[in-house]
Amino acid sequence: LSSKRYLVIHLGMSGRLKYLPLGYKIEKHDHLIITFNNFLIIYNDPRRFGMTFLLSGLGALDVFFNHYGFDPLKDKISLPTLFKVLLKKNITIKQMLLDQRYFVGIGNIYANEILFLSKISPKRTVNRITYQEFVYLVKNIKLILKIAIKNGGSSINDYKAPDGVLGNFQNLFKVYQKDKITLKGKTHIIKKITQNNRSTFYCPTLQN
Repeated sequence: LSSKRYLVIHLGMSGRLKYLPLGYKIEKHDHLIITFNNFLIIYNDPRRFGMTFLLSGLGALDVFFNHYGFDPLKDKISLPTLFKVLLKKNITIKQMLLDQRYFVGIGNIYANEILFLSKISPKRTVNRITYQEFVYLVKNIKLILKIAIKNGGSSINDYKAPDGVLGNFQNLFKVYQKDKITLKGKTHIIKKITQNNRSTFYCPTLQN
C-alpha cells in the first residue's frame, strides 16, 4: 500500500477475491471491502476460514513468510538437502505435501493428483521413498500446479477467479472424487480414505 504497509490475504478453503466496479451491491459472505479510486476488491468467504493481515514494512513481510517452504514454481530447490530432511520424518507423503513448511501452494485436490501421477501411495511415509521417487514427485508437483494455473484452478463448490470466471481443472481430475479410472483399456478402482480429516482418493493398483 502507499503507506508502505502490506495487506496479506489468505483465502482459506472457500475464500475468493472479487474485482468489481464502484457502486457494487454487497452480497452474502462479503467480509472485506477494499475501495480504490475506480474499482473495488472484495473478499468473499462462505466458510470463514480465510484471514487477512496488515503488515508494516518489508521486515514484517519477510518475518511473516519466513516459516513457509519452497515455492515450487519460483524457488530454486536443493533436492538432496530437502530429501535428507524428509528422511527423518515419519509422516505420510500426503501430509508432507499439505504442510506448507515444505512446499507452498499445494492443496488437498492437487496433492491427490500429484501422488497419482507420481505412482506413490498417499499412505506411505516420506522416510520410505527413494531419492529417485522424490525427484519425480517434485517434477510432478510443478507439472500439476502449472496445469492447474493454466486452467484457472478448480471450481467445485465456491471458487471463481476475481473476474467471476470458473476454473476448469476439475475437468482434468484423474482420481479426485472419482471411483474408477480406465488406462490402456483396463479399468482400475479408486479408493477413498480419510487422512488428517481430509479426503484422499488414490488407486491401490497403480500407486504403491
